[in-house]
Formats: sequence, structure tokens, C-alpha cells
Amino acid sequence: MAMKINPKVVGCGPDPGRTKALVNVIVEFSGATESMTLTVIVPNDGDEATLQEQGIARAKDFALQFAANRAKALAPRAQARPKSLGLRLR
Repeated sequence: MAMKINPKVVGCGPDPGRTKALVNVIVEFSGATESMTLTVIVPNDGDEATLQEQGIARAKDFALQFAANRAKALAPRAQARPKSLGLRLR
């Protein structure tokens, strides 16, 4: 299922006392009325733009996994045919 997502960084900064950074990303699914907000952890390497790029990439991965799992869960299931008892109606 092809899906376009529109990520937007709403916050970014180092996790105090750690070598990681927290990036808050809002992901909007195009063509849908749903969005999700993710806080992802990325290596605290580079400047703020690098952190944001890494955060967006990680958030996109999570969002696409979520969308794929959700699509599977909501897919119509084939209705099981009742087993025949071997009886004939006349």
C-alpha cells in the first residue's frame, strides 16, 4: 500500500546527560484525517538540522510500519464457509 506521509518537526534537543537526542515529529497521512505525534531517539551527532533529518527518517519508518499493521488489522477477512455436514436438502 503506497502512502505519502507529511512529517513536521515540532521540537528537537539533546536528552540531558545522554549521547542521544529527542525529536518530536507530527506525521500526517495524506488523504486521511489522521495524524500521529512521535518522539524518537536519534544519535546526538551534528547540528540541529542533522538531528531533525534523522528524526524525520526514523518517524517515517515508524509511521509506515504503523500504517501497514493498521491496514492489515482493518482488512476485510474472507468469511469462512461453513463445513458441510454431508446432508442434502430436497
